[in-house]
Amino acid sequence: MNRKDILDFIFKYKDHKFYQPVIFEPDILEIRGKWHNATLEFADQLFSENKIQSLLDVGCNVGFFLHEGKRAGISKVVGYEIDPYVLNITSDINQIFQDGVILKDTDLTKHVSNEEFDLILLLNLAIPTEQLCQIIKNVKSKKFILEIPNEPNVKELFFQYGVQLSNVMPSQRIVGRAIRAEIYS
Repeated sequence: MNRKDILDFIFKYKDHKFYQPVIFEPDILEIRGKWHNATLEFADQLFSENKIQSLLDVGCNVGFFLHEGKRAGISKVVGYEIDPYVLNITSDINQIFQDGVILKDTDLTKHVSNEEFDLILLLNLAIPTEQLCQIIKNVKSKKFILEIPNEPNVKELFFQYGVQLSNVMPSQRIVGRAIRAEIYS
């Protein structure tokens, strides 16, 4: 990781408000994101508890969970992001890390992925429930983790689109505003 590239990146995006943290060197060189500490704790919990060999983050934003997954030893790490501006930032971060993370700009509400993953993250996607359920049907995984708005009857809402949520609980990251749910297949 080249320090000059990191400093150039920081200067280039100095006016961007980062939703996710960017951790170049833990506790030394970081860009703080919204819910910074809670996001770091969530990633640590997520990757330390599971024997994950492959990870897909749908709507990966700047790729925080992708690079943390790589740091945790996950061999296959893929992120999908369809916002062109955010994808440019994520690509720039990928150039700095050069850790083998794969980025794609495919819209999984319209396309089926033939790849299978041990874990798929669907965290705070700003799309309707029907589209979220379509993504779940368009990708293959043993386990999905969702972070979605805290809505009444959320299990029933997903079930009407053929998706059964389990382990629904308050989000530890975005307290009061979101819930975390899992899907096993």
